[in-house]
Amino acid sequence: MRRIRDDAGRGDRPAAARLLQRACRAGGLEQNDLQELIAEIWVMLDRPAGPPGHGALTDGEWLELFTMSGFFVTPKKLPFNVSDPMRIYRASTDERCRGMSWCNYREMAERFLPKDHRRSAWRIWTAEVPRSAILAVLFRPDDSVFHLPYAAAREIVVDPTQLPSGLEVV
Repeated sequence: MRRIRDDAGRGDRPAAARLLQRACRAGGLEQNDLQELIAEIWVMLDRPAGPPGHGALTDGEWLELFTMSGFFVTPKKLPFNVSDPMRIYRASTDERCRGMSWCNYREMAERFLPKDHRRSAWRIWTAEVPRSAILAVLFRPDDSVFHLPYAAAREIVVDPTQLPSGLEVV
């Protein structure tokens, strides 16, 4: 666990993610430690907007880690109510619209659009998902820049296999 934190602390989050996956598969982490490390690595990891599988871990590998960790909300001191169903939003291209990382506010998702999105295929997607599709609710350190209530702006990590077949564009 120490080496994972060291890599993450140095900014080598891709290496930390790979170590986390190996430690988890080897059964070397308690559930609380896994949740804490996922939150620490995932929210600060710049995942490429390119084809899936080009980041530190594939979406399938992240799904495995989140599933093993069990549902969690961070930080625990900022309560968050997960509704069933829940409306979520995502900024992405058509190819990446079924990803794991969503937002609970449209305005927050809009901040992820590239500056030249009007000339590209980027859009804001929305879906209503059941509570069972939500793997984690994470507070990113920069969420407060969205000028939303501090405790309300969150990243919603979902199991993409549970997204509805028809996502809506807003």
